[in-house]
Amino acid sequence: MKMGMKVLATVGVLLATASVVVAQQKEWSFEVTPYFWAAGIEGDATVQGQDVDIDVGFDDLFDAVDAGGGVMTVAQRGSFVVFGQFDYVGMDTDQLDPAPAGGSLQTDSFFGAVAVGFQFKGPLKNSTIDLLGGLRYAWMNNDLEITGGASGEDSLDILDGIVMVRPSVRLTERWRFNPTFAIGAGDSDLTWEVQPSVQYQFADHLALRVGYRRVHYDIEGDHGNAFDAAFHGVMAGLSLMF
Repeated sequence: MKMGMKVLATVGVLLATASVVVAQQKEWSFEVTPYFWAAGIEGDATVQGQDVDIDVGFDDLFDAVDAGGGVMTVAQRGSFVVFGQFDYVGMDTDQLDPAPAGGSLQTDSFFGAVAVGFQFKGPLKNSTIDLLGGLRYAWMNNDLEITGGASGEDSLDILDGIVMVRPSVRLTERWRFNPTFAIGAGDSDLTWEVQPSVQYQFADHLALRVGYRRVHYDIEGDHGNAFDAAFHGVMAGLSLMF
């Protein structure tokens, strides 16, 4: 956990420093979006040979979430694009009413993704497509308790290469549809993400972003540990553009 937090903190400081530098150059544009992510979880987990099915539906998201939030940054100069996104999610199935009968899972997770690439003109009017490649880091701590059985705890440090596609379509003068799609592998067998969202620009440098995000991991760990599940939920934030 300490190493994962140090990695995320270091990358965050570098991005924040870079944001100050690029903001002072007229050739660059920059966007910073802090947001709240109401992330539930759906799938299967195995901790020290103990299995549990996880299914936190959309109606249960706010009951299960301990905390969830992040920040997304985009810097652009001409067609060159730098992307960064960092998240923390804390989720506890014991907070559901009723709680799962077979057991409970408490998950604390950190995610960080950095990617670079280029922007191209899209096929639709007023549209663009960003094609990016980069890395995604994740730290997960799963604490599993089986009803009437054993309990177990396991931490995972995961680094994957990813390919990312970020189309953007200006619907009106103020509304923009700008989803994110990513897929990759490395320490995990497979990871993928879908993040459809819309932005409403209500001021010259401010916009409201609302959407839905799903990040899936398929991981076969050591000592019989496995994680095949997705973090998913609604997200909302405020974008600062300069």
